[in-house]
Amino acid sequence: MNELQCSNPSLIGQSVMIKKSLFVFCCLLMLSALPVKGAMELSVCPALTVQHKGDQDALFRSYEDLFVTRLDEWPYVSQNITQYKFYITPLGRLIRSNPELLQKMVQRMSAMDIGIGIEVGIRHGHERLIKGFLDPITEMGGRVDYLVTDNVFVKSQHRFPEDYTWKSYEEAVEAYATFVAGIKAKYPKIKIGIIEAAFRFYWEDPEKFPPEEGKRKNFGDLKKILDDVNAACARKGTSVDMLQPEYSYSRIEATPNGWEKLKAMENYCYDRGMDFIFLFNDHEGGTKSDQEFHENVIHCLNEVQKNGLNPSMGTLQSWYPHPKEELPESKPYTFMHLAKEFAEINNNGEWSGYAGGSIVELFDTKNRSLKCEIISVNRDSAVIRRLDGGETLNLPLSRLSARSLKRLEQWSAEKEAEKASMVVLTDKKNRSLLCVILTVGDDYVQVKQAKSGQIWKIPFATLSDESVAELKARQ
Repeated sequence: MNELQCSNPSLIGQSVMIKKSLFVFCCLLMLSALPVKGAMELSVCPALTVQHKGDQDALFRSYEDLFVTRLDEWPYVSQNITQYKFYITPLGRLIRSNPELLQKMVQRMSAMDIGIGIEVGIRHGHERLIKGFLDPITEMGGRVDYLVTDNVFVKSQHRFPEDYTWKSYEEAVEAYATFVAGIKAKYPKIKIGIIEAAFRFYWEDPEKFPPEEGKRKNFGDLKKILDDVNAACARKGTSVDMLQPEYSYSRIEATPNGWEKLKAMENYCYDRGMDFIFLFNDHEGGTKSDQEFHENVIHCLNEVQKNGLNPSMGTLQSWYPHPKEELPESKPYTFMHLAKEFAEINNNGEWSGYAGGSIVELFDTKNRSLKCEIISVNRDSAVIRRLDGGETLNLPLSRLSARSLKRLEQWSAEKEAEKASMVVLTDKKNRSLLCVILTVGDDYVQVKQAKSGQIWKIPFATLSDESVAELKARQ
């Protein structure tokens, strides 16, 4: 096993030994179908509204399909999401007009250990939200994990100021802190996060991280808003837990330094102990076709990989006409089919935003970053390949931050676990493949090819009887 040492004791305190318990833990993760370390929590939010379903009865039928009559049509997704996220308006319709259905839904979610997320407004205050939503759901047996507030500053300061009782920016900040403190006074375990249309704002430096339309339409500095809200919350003895920048995928690409801007937001969150939620949706596909929405969302996940982001939660969400159908997860291009593919990629670490990948962003002791591929980790150095130029470097561990040293330690442990869990599979023509088993399904196996690192999904029908028997024994 590799052992990492650092000559500067202030960075790491002592030499880092990869312990046997961590080794065994990683082996078990590799061999199971459970999410591996580094996978995002996943929330799903299909476009279930009266506007998209046609009327209230159709909306309720869609909810009943998901959680009562057709629950068996999304078994993988229902077992691999952390929360189901509601829009507040259709949730209000359920509470007022069909509480019996809502009770069935939340009790099913609780039985499956699925928490509830709610996208909310705050202009009516925390008392109304507690009395009208949180108390009834809790009394029904549901578990609300988080609330995310919908564009409070975009709406109150720029788009719909006439809808709000407060007028000034300072009043908006104070109202936000009052809302957070009021919710947490009764429900301290509920996380509260900010949603703002991130590309309407610049981030700290308007030249480096400008708004999407440049100086022509500029809603100000989103970082300042977060700083002001956090300070106001701290004065009330509370805090904001999460940030979800809101955008369609195309806006990231169309804005100068769009990906770097999101990375700066992610770093801001992690530096302050907040969760960073990445929104996965797509405007182009959402307005054109189910297939294009599917393909563009998966492409967005791959771009998250390439740009070195590592969100703590991913929210797969649509507010568009597509995907038109939620179920079944086995039918191509339904919402839950997309969620299934997304969850499989997330669980198996196929995207490099996954903390176990070889593509990483390392930081030195002066917090300067380098995007690179890890080649090997030795006692006093790490061999890496720069992404921007392709050259191979030998980095002394003493130059790296404590966070990066931990990342290298984790990488080494995972590589050792992979070696220990290597197997040889044979196909019906007696050709062999050295690989790591990631997931064993009913009629397929998903593996990581040892030499290339590629993720392959192999049908049992192509494998030898001996290999199929060995795989089924692992289920």
